[in-house]
Amino acid sequence: DGVLLEANNQYFRMFGYERDELIGKQAITKTVAPESLAKIKRQVKSGSTSAYEIVGIRKDGTRFPLEIQARYTEYKGKRRRVGVLRDLSERRKLENSLIIEQRRMEMLLEAFPGFIYLQAPDYSVRYANPYFIEHYGQPKDKPCYKLLWNRDQPCEPCNTFKVFETKVPAIWEWSGSPDGKTYMIYDHPFIDVDGSELVLEIGIDVTERKLAENAVKEGEKRFESFFRNSPIETFVWEVCAEGIVLRDYNDAALTNTSETVAKFLGVTAEEIYNDRPDILELFRDCQMNRRKIHFETDYFTRGTQRLRHIVYTFVPVSDSLIMLHAEDKTESLKLQARLNQVQKMESIGNLAGGIAHD
Repeated sequence: DGVLLEANNQYFRMFGYERDELIGKQAITKTVAPESLAKIKRQVKSGSTSAYEIVGIRKDGTRFPLEIQARYTEYKGKRRRVGVLRDLSERRKLENSLIIEQRRMEMLLEAFPGFIYLQAPDYSVRYANPYFIEHYGQPKDKPCYKLLWNRDQPCEPCNTFKVFETKVPAIWEWSGSPDGKTYMIYDHPFIDVDGSELVLEIGIDVTERKLAENAVKEGEKRFESFFRNSPIETFVWEVCAEGIVLRDYNDAALTNTSETVAKFLGVTAEEIYNDRPDILELFRDCQMNRRKIHFETDYFTRGTQRLRHIVYTFVPVSDSLIMLHAEDKTESLKLQARLNQVQKMESIGNLAGGIAHD
């Protein structure tokens, strides 16, 4: 008849009632949602002792998932139905959290901008994300060497399969892939749900980065070639804690200073130009104001022991680098002076000839 004869304290805490509010009363109508009453009646009528779920109701009206498993026993000389009740609220929360996390993982794998797949030792692909399928096709029952390269035999050697042997993660670069891209590969040992050993492989497209790196390398080579072979003396200075230090020079600088410049590598401008405060001031001006400066002066070169007329160009390359070009104008000025002298003599000769004619 649905009358509650006895229950433990946990039962009353579960529903929020005091003992005298339910004992000896029709407790089912107070603790079970109306839509679940018919299910309970069917279970009782059939005499089933298997577990089933219903919706419970607490005293404050809160609804919650409830599992009941019943059995029959003797109680005070009569056959009674005993129910074991379990609040499923926490389990439902965990299940919902698991579903959310699983969906989040699926979305991550679907949106990942690279391929992810699970490689088995028998060459089958156990899982592949959409990126992999889009670039290499649906794995189905194809072995990896057939799927990726349309080969009839395994590839030798295979970096991915080395992880099966070493049992340690590996990182390597895959260039010349079937889709023409370059990938950075991350391989990790992986244990499947059935306990089998797999390799989880993640490939990130680095094609554009590699192209950029190659372009930078080519640019550096061209600059190095121009720097070394330039006919104008060029020096590289670093601004650091010690001061402004000479770090490099080109072949023209080595030749025109009779290799004296080699002795000053790693020496500060303050030491080298200690007798030329005007040049030191130009170094500081270039560094602080980051501006290109032209300066023309006569300078005594210690290596050649001769006075040269030089046009200096200070160029701020970065916050910590200054490039100094030193163009020797000595011979040009001498030639210009000789040309001026010749032109002057021609003018005097023309004047003298004109006077003689008159």
